[in-house]
Amino acid sequence: MKYLVFAIALIGVPVVATICFYFRRFLHFAGLALFLPFIVYESTTINFFSEEWYRGTSRGMEVSLVYLLCCVVLLTLFLINKVSKPFPDKGSIIYLLYFCWSFFSLWNADFSEYPGFAWFELWKMLMMHFVFWTLYSYLDYSQNVDAILNGLGIVIVACFIAVVIQHAMGRYQPHGFFPHQNSMAMFMGLMIPIFLSYYLNGRSDRYIWVFYLFVFACGAASLVRSYSRGALLVFPIALAVTVGISLIWNFRLNLFVRILPLALFGVLFVSLLVPRIIERYEQAPEASATTRVELIRVAINMIQEKPLLGIGLNNWGIKVNPPYIYWEGTGRRGRLGRNFDDYKDGIVETIYMLVGAECGLVGLGLLLIWFLYYFVKAILLCKKLAGTDWFFLPAGLVGGLTATYLQSLLEWVLKQSMNFIGLIICFALIAFMDNNWKELKGITPHKTEDAP
Repeated sequence: MKYLVFAIALIGVPVVATICFYFRRFLHFAGLALFLPFIVYESTTINFFSEEWYRGTSRGMEVSLVYLLCCVVLLTLFLINKVSKPFPDKGSIIYLLYFCWSFFSLWNADFSEYPGFAWFELWKMLMMHFVFWTLYSYLDYSQNVDAILNGLGIVIVACFIAVVIQHAMGRYQPHGFFPHQNSMAMFMGLMIPIFLSYYLNGRSDRYIWVFYLFVFACGAASLVRSYSRGALLVFPIALAVTVGISLIWNFRLNLFVRILPLALFGVLFVSLLVPRIIERYEQAPEASATTRVELIRVAINMIQEKPLLGIGLNNWGIKVNPPYIYWEGTGRRGRLGRNFDDYKDGIVETIYMLVGAECGLVGLGLLLIWFLYYFVKAILLCKKLAGTDWFFLPAGLVGGLTATYLQSLLEWVLKQSMNFIGLIICFALIAFMDNNWKELKGITPHKTEDAP
């Protein structure tokens, strides 16, 4: 049934693109809907050549409704002759280098068990750039950031409703419609500083101001209720970064008026959950910390043996297990006992060690440069756009990226598609603003001639 629905949807792409071409207003509705499939992501996604038993970062050639909507938007822009260059900034060139080095890592990949594992991750990386190219092209054509943020706001509110329902059903750590509570918490930590920043710095539209404040509250409640230790640790840092940037580059007296009630409400809300949060830290199984340390040692063994190209993209799930012996000296075999040969071990809980193990130190270096490039650009945009209606966006993005980069020291979930797409959304927004910041100073992010 999924394949049938996919075929129908694929046929509908040129039809919907043609409608958007003749009725440009619909293109902005497509921009609004671009990431709404997050609400039903698992049921609107197909893994071609799927290997669901595999414990790796990709288990098939994933095609989601998000990608099909990107096809609609990009095809429409092709018809209008307004599509941007595939690599519009230096950050996308760095990503291209990172992709190419990941491809070279296949030299060390194991193709004996199943040849598709490495290609699954390469496909995902290609799709991420496709999303980046589409979103950048849409923003370059329309400057309608509001459509994207409204769509993300709807996703966050819908996720909060799912969290409330799961909580009512007795789930200790709700995950909304994300695959894991850590995934949901990372997405919220990345996105909701943007909505907090609009609450602090927004000027244009009172209705949007109220809606974004509500989105922030829903996202913060979902994050806290996930009881994700990593997210809870970095979330206050992200909020402090956004507030600090607002005070440095957009200081005004009414900023304190907005901060004070939010801070009081936050203290009250968190105080109600403090006993559960403390319980989450105190009662976390000791084996969890032990496993993290042991898997880091496994990653170090992989890097030491294959420092240049790594063990091969998306090959962790193969080579962490016998007959490979990277686990020697880490304690894994002794702790798991005699049944170790039948056990499929997990993934190292930090994306940086994972990339270093799979793609070598060069691959890790390119990833860090790629991350740092957009982080620095976002900080510089805060200064460039200070005093304008656009300031809230880079201020929030710096906070969100801070949370994601720090949590990625403790979690690998940024490699999951929904979180990866969230990061790409932020990078596309930064690239668009960086290439057009002089022009943006004279316009509002909330109004275009044919926007809904």
